[in-house]
Parts: sequence; C-alpha cells; structure tokens
Amino acid sequence: MKRSIIRIGVSVLASAIVGVFLTVVGVGELAPNMFISASIGVVAAISTHLLGRFEPLGVPRPIIYVLGLACGAVVGAALLALVYPGPRFFQQSVVVLLATTLVFGGAMSAVAFLHRRKSQLEEDLHAAELRKLEAERSVTEARLKMLQAQIEPHFLFNTLANVTALIGTDPSLARRLLDRLNVYLRAALTRTRAGSTTLGDEMDLLRAYLDICRIRMGERLRYAIDVPQPLLARPFPPMLLQPLVENAVKHGLEPKLGDGELRIAASNHDTRLYISVVDNGVGFGDSHGGGTGVTNVRARLAALYGDAARLTLEERAQGGVSATLELPA
Repeated sequence: MKRSIIRIGVSVLASAIVGVFLTVVGVGELAPNMFISASIGVVAAISTHLLGRFEPLGVPRPIIYVLGLACGAVVGAALLALVYPGPRFFQQSVVVLLATTLVFGGAMSAVAFLHRRKSQLEEDLHAAELRKLEAERSVTEARLKMLQAQIEPHFLFNTLANVTALIGTDPSLARRLLDRLNVYLRAALTRTRAGSTTLGDEMDLLRAYLDICRIRMGERLRYAIDVPQPLLARPFPPMLLQPLVENAVKHGLEPKLGDGELRIAASNHDTRLYISVVDNGVGFGDSHGGGTGVTNVRARLAALYGDAARLTLEERAQGGVSATLELPA
C-alpha cells in the first residue's frame, strides 16, 4: 500500500511537470494541461499496480506497463472530452495526450529495462554467491576430512604399539586390550565418518578410549565425566575432544609417578558451550601445549566456527593442565 501511494504521488508530480512545461512552451492553457496530464499519470499508475497482480501468472512486466499506459491515455482523453468539450480544446488535448503518453511511456520503458537489468544482476549475483559458498564448503570439508584422517590413526597406532609391547610380557592383557579396541573401533567407525554427532556420542567414545587406557595403566588412572543430561543430545563435531584427552593421558598422566586423575566436564553459560579436560599430570614440560593433536583441534575449530570458538590451554598451579573448548551454543 505504501509503495502504491508513493508511485501515484510520483505520477502526479511528473504529470504536473509535463503540464507546466507544455504551458510554458505555448501549448494551450495551464488548467487543461494539468488535468489531462494528471489524469493519464494517475490512471496509468493505478492500472499498472492492479495489472501487476498478473505478473506471477507469467505476464511480462513490459506488457503490464504498456496496458497501464494505454488505460491512462484512454481514460485521460475521455475525461478531457467530458470536462473540456468543444473544438477549442481538441487540438490542445491531442498535443497534451501525445506528450504525456510519450513521457510516461519513456519513463515506464526505462523502469521496465532497469527492472529486468536489476533482476538479471540479482540472479547473477545469487548464482555467484552459490558457487562461492559451494567452493568454500568443498574446501572446508576437504580440510576437515584431512584433519580428521590425521587424528584417527594417531590413537590406533598408539594402541597397536601398546598391544605389540604387551604380547611379549602379558599376552592375557594384550588380548583384553585388543578386545576393547575392537569394541571401540566398531562404535567409532560410523561416528567418526559422519559430519556431526552428539556430545553424548563423543562421551561414549571417550569412555571406551579411557577404558583402554586403564588397561594399559592399571589403577594408576582414574577418570570422571560430568556432562549434564540436557547437553548430551547437543550436536557436536566428531573426534574434537579425543586429541585433548589423548594429550592429557600421554603427555600428562603416563609420565607421572603415582596416581593420575582426569576429569571431563561440560556446561552451558550465556549461549556458550564450555567443555574442559583437566588432568593432574606433569604439566606442559617442554611442549608448551603444542603438538599435532592440539594443532588439529585448533584448525578444525577455525574451519567449523571461525572466530566464534577457541581452545584455551592452561597449566594448573597444583599440577597438570586444563584444556577448555569454548563453542557457540
């Protein structure tokens, strides 16, 4: 409604300009000029608006403009004949009718051309944006698959190396470790290949992983997982937490003399999801929180969330390291 009122107002203004111009150049009197020009402009604007309802049915916009202008010209001429009858105004009415029709016809033609050009540019821009998004998505997926492929064998090779070492010293323990590894891999295979899992799925995998670690380390390793029930169903990228847990076990707890503790906790604050992996191991040592696993986690966060996510590593005063993931909720 607002756009229609504006369109009619512009038509009246343009009609007034045409009427004044014709009067200035000596064509007839001002009142008839203004009347016929305004009549043509207003009727053409209203007709174009009403005929525009047929555009979704396939009627081209230029045809709508031509029909609207024709309605304006016919109605304007009829009104002029009624209001200003007689031969005195006939010549004037013809000139005003032709001039006004040409002005509005040219204006509507220009609008039609600009509308088609705008639509074409919008379609080209939309297609270009789709191509760009598709290319970015392909690059992101390739990066994620590459990073995930680097993470998956890391755990597998470490575990198989432990099995190899145990075969000669404790075959029974080696068999137990292989059994648990088989359970873990069966559960992990489909999840790690998926684009997204849930936080609960990730916690299940970490329990299986830590159970394998407990077979290797015995009672020296204790762990706890504290994730509120509502958060377990939250979508979560696969294999994002395991490198942090691996680092905590391999670089923090295994080298430590005595018992080791590891705690995984999740919470939701101010539309942000926080997941922490805390251990009481030996700390950073010479690694300063680096390594392939941490690098891959940071790269995956950047690919998935950009600047909206981060990983924070802190050495604890009482010993060990705290790794915290901060993700958009």
